[in-house]
Amino acid sequence: RGQWWRWTGVVIALRPRVRALAGAAKGRFDGSPVQVFFRQLGALDFVNTSVLFGAALLVSVLPFIILLSSFANHRIDNDLSRHIGLNQQGALIVSGLFRTSAVHPVAELVFALIFAAAGTMAVAGSLRVIYERVFGLGHRGWKDAPRLATWAAALFGVLVAETVINDSIHAAVGPAGQGLVTYAGVAAFFWWTMHFLLAGRVRWRQLVRPAILTGLFWIGLEL
Repeated sequence: RGQWWRWTGVVIALRPRVRALAGAAKGRFDGSPVQVFFRQLGALDFVNTSVLFGAALLVSVLPFIILLSSFANHRIDNDLSRHIGLNQQGALIVSGLFRTSAVHPVAELVFALIFAAAGTMAVAGSLRVIYERVFGLGHRGWKDAPRLATWAAALFGVLVAETVINDSIHAAVGPAGQGLVTYAGVAAFFWWTMHFLLAGRVRWRQLVRPAILTGLFWIGLEL
């Protein structure tokens, strides 16, 4: 009982100091960049937004990449498996999705293209909403549909170009050089993406740091 009273006295004596430390920590946190960062994550509903955006991207872009394999001069299943981080069993499953036949049923291809394009425009719309919330801009609605369609076409072009030149870059500069080239391309694409989807409402200079960080996170996701 005597020891219990001693510990109680210690706790009572330390209570003002703990309160002072907590108050000092709260004072440093209020208005700090860390608080602003977490406040923005809350405003974006970060977890749910990320999951929904990733699911939309998978549903729209992945079928399009598989569709492209029917036109490609070389098989791209290994490259795709590397990008989405599949193990050996998963890579074999993806490999079975790719056709080797040169026959291209027109109706199926047209439907697949329409499906992929519509899904990617929805992804572009979601991405634009995220950027508008991040930079505190008003929502422009679907009047920018041509802009979203242009972005979707640019994304498809980037995916095709990366698939076609990936092996050549790897052979020319090695894996380290390939990583740098990929990073530079990704950062440049997202730099343009933010400026384009926001209709030029944010200056290029303000978008440099977000583009650099987005490129780093994208490479980290691939790794």
